Amino acid sequence: MLPLKHAALACFCALLSLSGPVSAKNFTGTAELVHQGTAHDIVYGISAGPRELIAVGTAGTLLRSSDGGSWKAERLETNGRALFSVASGEGYAVTVGQEGLIMRSDNTLEWEPVSAPTDQRLFSVAVDGQGNCAAVGGFGTIIVSRDKGVNWTSRAVDWQSLIDQPYEPHIYKVIFDEKGRLLMVGEFGMIARSDDLGESWELLRKGDASIFDITQTEDGTLYAVGQNGEVVRSTDDGSNWVQLATTTNGVLLNALVSQKSELIVFGLRENLVNTSNTQDQLSILQAHSELGNAWYTDNTAFGDSHYIVGQFGRIVKLSN
Repeated sequence: MLPLKHAALACFCALLSLSGPVSAKNFTGTAELVHQGTAHDIVYGISAGPRELIAVGTAGTLLRSSDGGSWKAERLETNGRALFSVASGEGYAVTVGQEGLIMRSDNTLEWEPVSAPTDQRLFSVAVDGQGNCAAVGGFGTIIVSRDKGVNWTSRAVDWQSLIDQPYEPHIYKVIFDEKGRLLMVGEFGMIARSDDLGESWELLRKGDASIFDITQTEDGTLYAVGQNGEVVRSTDDGSNWVQLATTTNGVLLNALVSQKSELIVFGLRENLVNTSNTQDQLSILQAHSELGNAWYTDNTAFGDSHYIVGQFGRIVKLSN
């Protein structure tokens, strides 16, 4: 079973199909393959620290690069468990994965396991500039740390009150926004925000399609992507959300905004792009050969470029 943003990749594949006429646009930058693994490898997460990139994946795989071109690979002692996400702070880094796995490092060279208050899968981890960390995962799991990931505490949520559902939703992504608040997304189209490191939450949006990723641009615009070709945008701090028209009803896994203000969304079979002239319409991106027939699950900015990671252990550098 592939633990990709949900219980199994197979559950997603049944949702993949194209609807309506297909248009195509070119990504205006360049794409360069900088790392390739085997057919069984997956790089799930990537993070940019002050001096280097860190990527994580299957069976404890960890890759580091100081220039984005040369990568050093190692395998952490995880008893075969996958690492799904990694976040870099000032002088430390934290990675999370299967069965509540948390590992941290003060120098990115030596990694130690950290006691976790959960055994659920942790899909995403985020850090801010104050030593605060948050991780989210399966069945409503939210855990936080105030000491750079050394000690962790669980956050309980009244899901019935928050999302009007009796179920504990899978939470797929957490980030700190530009104001230091937590944003999380997950099942039931949930987008929620916390001003107090997860002690309380405000629902910003809910819907039918699961949301897998959320990103914020320098001007504060929020984009979120998910199932059924869902791409939504907020330009007023999450108060209102506009659904962007897309040419797919497939699964969209992550999104980035390039230095040329292009929104690029990566899915299981389709990659979408828009430009400043087509802000409300996304079209299928004409694939560069470097993207290959692969899906990509995470991205980060480093220097003047973005790096995307995913299937086959691929890391691709996108430059404008």
